[in-house]
Amino acid sequence: MAPVADKAELRRRFRAVAPLNEEQVHALCGNLYRAVKRHPAVRQVLVFLPTKKEPDLTPLYRRLLEEGYALYAPRCGRQGRMEFYRFDTVEQCAPGLYGILEPTGDERPSCPRPLMLVPGLAFTADGVRLGKGGGYYDRYLAAHPCIRIGVCPSACLAGWLPAEAYDIPVDEVVTERKESHESDKRTKEK
Repeated sequence: MAPVADKAELRRRFRAVAPLNEEQVHALCGNLYRAVKRHPAVRQVLVFLPTKKEPDLTPLYRRLLEEGYALYAPRCGRQGRMEFYRFDTVEQCAPGLYGILEPTGDERPSCPRPLMLVPGLAFTADGVRLGKGGGYYDRYLAAHPCIRIGVCPSACLAGWLPAEAYDIPVDEVVTERKESHESDKRTKEK
């Protein structure tokens, strides 16, 4: 099958992928936990609070909080801007601009290079991301250096995705089936 260059069509295709079941979400949380632990010096993790179609990673977040990690989730504003704020429990968060849970506190990350779990509709193994189209993550990542871990179901790994100059790739991709999809090129550059 020829690659589809139209991002709108690709978004439709990947939105149609069935959500992960409970067992698959459990496996994804385990793989993400091991990915976070590969960066022992980083104790601040930027996470996402899921929409209905994204996996609920609350068990992972609880485990990281119990181990003393500081977790931050996005608060979205208009004009495609978002900032991350600390939360101690998901229950402390409230629906924001788009109905997605957001932290209510005001503490931002202080680490010069925190780790970020980046949601996406699809990724390639070498880090190209297809987002929802709002540009929130690309704008944030362009201005804030992070260790970037893409999160998606294995069914949403693509051999190729279109990328614009402003698209920020992730350093690795974690799915329910595999702890890390890192390209050889990216691994050698580190």
